[in-house]
Amino acid sequence: MRTLTRPLSAAALLGAAVLALTACSTEPAHEYTVSGDAGLWLDDGYSAGVSETFDAAGRVCGVADGVFVDQVQAENGQVSVRAIDTATGDEVWTLDDALCGEAPGGQVAVASLGPDGSHIELADIATGDAAPLLDADAVVESLSVLGETEHGWIVQYATGSETRVGVHASPDRPAWSGAFPGQRQCTLLDGHVGCAGETSFTVLTAERGEVTAENAELGTLRITWLSDGYVLQDPTASEAPDPVGALYALDGNEVRLIEQTEDVPPAPAGALFTSADYMLDDAVAVTAAGSAVATVDRDGIEFHGDDAAEPGSAALAVSAGGQALAVDTGDAVVLLGADGDELAQLGPSGSEVHVVDGWLVVFDPASWTTTVFAPAG
Repeated sequence: MRTLTRPLSAAALLGAAVLALTACSTEPAHEYTVSGDAGLWLDDGYSAGVSETFDAAGRVCGVADGVFVDQVQAENGQVSVRAIDTATGDEVWTLDDALCGEAPGGQVAVASLGPDGSHIELADIATGDAAPLLDADAVVESLSVLGETEHGWIVQYATGSETRVGVHASPDRPAWSGAFPGQRQCTLLDGHVGCAGETSFTVLTAERGEVTAENAELGTLRITWLSDGYVLQDPTASEAPDPVGALYALDGNEVRLIEQTEDVPPAPAGALFTSADYMLDDAVAVTAAGSAVATVDRDGIEFHGDDAAEPGSAALAVSAGGQALAVDTGDAVVLLGADGDELAQLGPSGSEVHVVDGWLVVFDPASWTTTVFAPAG
């Protein structure tokens, strides 16, 4: 799964009850039911810090077998895709006039940029060997492969006027394909695909592309995906007792209202949650097994390491075992170890942290630079 949301990239939790999940707490820890590709969590090797750093020339689309793939734009405007060996810094393979997107299983999606359309393929990161997926009639501006069904790969791509998502096994044999106006970001849910733009969203079944829920007039509403549903919130709502939003199942049926008295903590790092977990408490980072690593209260985020450190205002990424956490302290983006000690400086406050196949990729919007951090362990 890729949260395009990531995302949208992940889902937020609502707290009806606040659990005291501190390092010295005697309360039993809740185990969350989480879903997601293993690449959504940081490699456990980050618990030992970072070893080397690599400057990427643009967007990083994948990392596997000591090779990372990025998208480069030259001074003349030409866009290319490169695979870089992290041991030597050498180019392993390159594609000119192409762009890339994330895909599961040591692969990246690549699209040619011809004048009459784009040829989309699925390429092996280590070798560059590619298999065709589909041909697009227009030039692709972004793409990703969300996952796989028994009928083929779930592919999302956007052109200047629309976003398309569908299941493809070969260029001339899609199981299904649908188009939406404008730019949308799609997320793989529990047997469904959720695609959201600034003012609209659609939920479809992954196997057949049947629409189960949609809203074409979101206005100020904000959508948060869950593994088995979604939440619509109105961040402008301020007068009690009016509800601030509602939780829905993937078929579009309302499950419950979200009242003014309920806190809305930040989105969690590392997973999509179920509706039941969303209503439970205030975790903002969980392990791959579903244990809370960090929670939030009125004083900020607390990391449940040995010393229950209080790292700052935003949990950005967590390792699969929970022994490393990337946070924005307000002064800088740092990597913390299990004892709450700082393991590495990742960038200035406000840097964007992406987890690509378990590796830390940090974009600094101030300098417009992207850095790949290799795990030390």
